[in-house]
Amino acid sequence: MLNECVDKVIVHEGEWSDGYTGKNGRPRGSRTQQVDVYLKYIGKFDVPDSRSAEEIEAETAAWGKAEQQRKENRERMREYVAEKRAAQETENPKPAA
Repeated sequence: MLNECVDKVIVHEGEWSDGYTGKNGRPRGSRTQQVDVYLKYIGKFDVPDSRSAEEIEAETAAWGKAEQQRKENRERMREYVAEKRAAQETENPKPAA
């Protein structure tokens, strides 16, 4: 029955919020992806947002706080890894070629 109602579904390319790519080439940050659903006889279908303005604002604030925490954690981890590598290099220096 669902196939009778849906005209097409368009899945857009995903986007990363941070834009930073690590040394291994993998992107970092949170990923979002847009999906458009077109129904027969109606066209593009957008789901109405039934939340109140306060709920939307609270969710946006919580998301921003969580994103800031993730950025701080990533920076702390980068510093930790850099310190660990430096300590390993002082313990086991590479021989000069």
